[in-house]
Amino acid sequence: MPIGFSILADGDEHINQLNKLLPSLQNKNLYISTNDEAKILNNNYKIIINKEEFNYNKKIFPLEVVLKENNVVVCLDTDIRFVKNLEMNELNNLEDGLYVFWVGKTQMYKN
Repeated sequence: MPIGFSILADGDEHINQLNKLLPSLQNKNLYISTNDEAKILNNNYKIIINKEEFNYNKKIFPLEVVLKENNVVVCLDTDIRFVKNLEMNELNNLEDGLYVFWVGKTQMYKN
């Protein structure tokens, strides 16, 4: 069952956050929606260019592409950090479909 990761990175702040996150997503099937592909440091990923003005509804653009090519989609925000290796075991056991849940036991916000 293919798993795709979807992320929206528009504007300098989100692209900078994404660039810090990318090392922890190496070898992942990552789809990035952005308005500025040139600023993404390692673009060995599938890039979806979207020049519309930023709003959070733009998260739908990479999601639509990922769903065409994968059975499971994990939507990520640019400001997350993994405190340990991203394990795929839990995700591999999911049946095809749509799920909404938190991965991990804690959620922390940083100002």
